[in-house]
Amino acid sequence: MGSGPNTRPLSRPGPLGGRFGIPRSTASQIVAATLAGLSKAAEGGTAPLERLIENIATPGGITEVGLRSLNRADLEKVLNDVVLACLSRLGNIRDQFTPGRD
Repeated sequence: MGSGPNTRPLSRPGPLGGRFGIPRSTASQIVAATLAGLSKAAEGGTAPLERLIENIATPGGITEVGLRSLNRADLEKVLNDVVLACLSRLGNIRDQFTPGRD
């Protein structure tokens, strides 16, 4: 059992990349570089997420266009649903392994 982030969709960029003519190895490198860059930009920072996005998204650039697409897809609702599902599962696990709980 684990509690780390689920990176399964990110670890398989080949099929998505293949749809757009991007070789699997190149798609994997793009995903790895994106995650590493975002992690480095956020590391040790105390600025709000909005500031981080402002710092990395060039107005009218690729990142900004992608973020607008995610907003239209209601990414916030998707992430809320993910967190609620994880918290529910955590409660189930706690109940299963806590002595004296039925």
